[in-house]
Amino acid sequence: MPQIFRFLNLIFFFATRGEHLPIHVHVSDNDGNQTIFDLIIVDGVLTDIKTRKKAGFDHISKKNQGLAKAFIYAYYAQIATKWFQHFVLNQKVKIETVNKLDNIVVNTDEIASQISELNKHFYPTEKKQPAKTKSTKK
Repeated sequence: MPQIFRFLNLIFFFATRGEHLPIHVHVSDNDGNQTIFDLIIVDGVLTDIKTRKKAGFDHISKKNQGLAKAFIYAYYAQIATKWFQHFVLNQKVKIETVNKLDNIVVNTDEIASQISELNKHFYPTEKKQPAKTKSTKK
């Protein structure tokens, strides 16, 4: 389970078997609680974050969920980049410690390109639409 960020008392990491979309990150606290955060990215911009419970774990506290979401909104480009490096390119990713949230400049074109590459990896061929059939109502 590669850890990717430490922020305050939270650890952000990928699960080894987490290779599926949407991009998501696991966050654990000092008490061993864990919540999964799904990043909903549209055209390179984070539009929403959905939370899920990790089986066998309690959710991190509401306060920590708020801190984690604030962190993810600020660092989603870096999280998406590390996801791409780890799951698609099979590269080792470094853990970074962040002590405070600063203004982050996000290159949405770069993220959109990486999301496009992820889609090619997970959905290598487009599914053909079923042929439309004519209704034979009498």
